[in-house]
Amino acid sequence: MSWFKIFSAVLVANLVTFVVIPFIGFLIAVSVMGVALEGFSDSLNTKRSSSIVAPSSSVSTAPPVLSSSPAPVKQQTRKLPVSPSVIATNKQMCEFWTEQYRKDGLGESEAYMDAACLRYRQSVKMNRDALRSSER
Repeated sequence: MSWFKIFSAVLVANLVTFVVIPFIGFLIAVSVMGVALEGFSDSLNTKRSSSIVAPSSSVSTAPPVLSSSPAPVKQQTRKLPVSPSVIATNKQMCEFWTEQYRKDGLGESEAYMDAACLRYRQSVKMNRDALRSSER
């Protein structure tokens, strides 16, 4: 093979490598992002539709229709105590994020701290309520 043929083959191979392969990667990335964004927008639409409150002007002023069937009876559910390991884990997370917030003072750490400590307080309360209801 002559020097020119080898040079041309290497040049074409480099062009394919630097142009075609990134283009194919770009197309794959766009398609993956499209699917991800579509799922994300579906979840946002679901959240928005459940939290939208109808304006007062569109609310019907017709009187409510009374049904002849009785209202459903509220079933009393027995509250189960929360596992001690769950309470301990929630306490550790609350303490961790409290310490982290003290160190860095970031709003993100504060939000995590608030959520973790709320979860801990709720688990303790649920356990206390379950124990009280079982004593009755």
